[in-house]
Amino acid sequence: MVQASHLPLLVAMLAACHPSTQDSASWLDGDGDGVHTDADCDDANPAAGGGEELPYNGVDDDCDPDTPDDDLDGDGYPLAHDEDDQDPDHVATHGPPWEGDLAVTDGHGFCDGYTYRTVTGDLAIDTDDAGLAELTCLRHVGGMLTIRSQRSLVTLTGLDALQTVGGLVVDDNTGLQGLSGLGALVAVGEQGLYLGGNDALTDLSALAGLASVQGGLTITDSNGVQQLEGLGSLGWVGGDLVLSRMVEMDELGSLDSLTAIGGALELSDLSLTHIDGQFPQLSTVGRDLIIEDCDDLVWLGGLPQLVSVGDDLLLDDLDAVEGIEAFEALQTS
Repeated sequence: MVQASHLPLLVAMLAACHPSTQDSASWLDGDGDGVHTDADCDDANPAAGGGEELPYNGVDDDCDPDTPDDDLDGDGYPLAHDEDDQDPDHVATHGPPWEGDLAVTDGHGFCDGYTYRTVTGDLAIDTDDAGLAELTCLRHVGGMLTIRSQRSLVTLTGLDALQTVGGLVVDDNTGLQGLSGLGALVAVGEQGLYLGGNDALTDLSALAGLASVQGGLTITDSNGVQQLEGLGSLGWVGGDLVLSRMVEMDELGSLDSLTAIGGALELSDLSLTHIDGQFPQLSTVGRDLIIEDCDDLVWLGGLPQLVSVGDDLLLDDLDAVEGIEAFEALQTS
């Protein structure tokens, strides 16, 4: 039994503990994390409040809005878009692939916020030089990349990150002078590579890194191309290799690395005088070997490694030819 003399003290003690008599935030802990409400920046979240900041967890652990949870280097790019979030000078952002086909027009924003990006389907370029600058992040195209009838294009600068394509068509771009912009291209897939109708094209040196074409390779109707310098790294063509209707081409240039053609080899309507040294490593042509309508061709030497042609050897309208030593070791099926 409490004596009357003790009642004032008991009442005072109870009053001191009652929330109505003091700031309740100093003793409440709504999320049970051990940090009182008045010191907890998110008292509904036990993972937040009053501790050391843990990067990239989406929580303000230290209750300090000035401590970054993401973008630790302060370059404006969060980790998801930054290859090195410790270095503000290094931003390599791998964007999500563009699923399906894409038709590019000016201002499409394809690379906004990204350093590298992929198109899984086909890509059709219907724009001018300025528009290609919007594609600086493009690294892979799973389907066909088509650049056709773009009369204002002079180079392909803007595609400088492009490494692989399922197929590539560069056709009827009458102002195109060179393929600058394709310097990183190393492989073309089974849909092949077609260069045609580019009347101002003179230089293929941008293709110096191209190592393989899984499909066919056709270069035609590009009268400014005098030789194939720039294809020295090409080791294999899986389909047909066709060089035709280029009246200024008097020399192929050395295709030093080419060892095999899976389809046919066709040389037609060119101004070649010889093929000596043009295919020093070529040993196999999977289908026909066709040389025709080359009126200036006088010497068919210079295929020292060629031993197999899968189908027929066709030599037609070669009125000036004096010798066919190139085929001395040849076996045909």
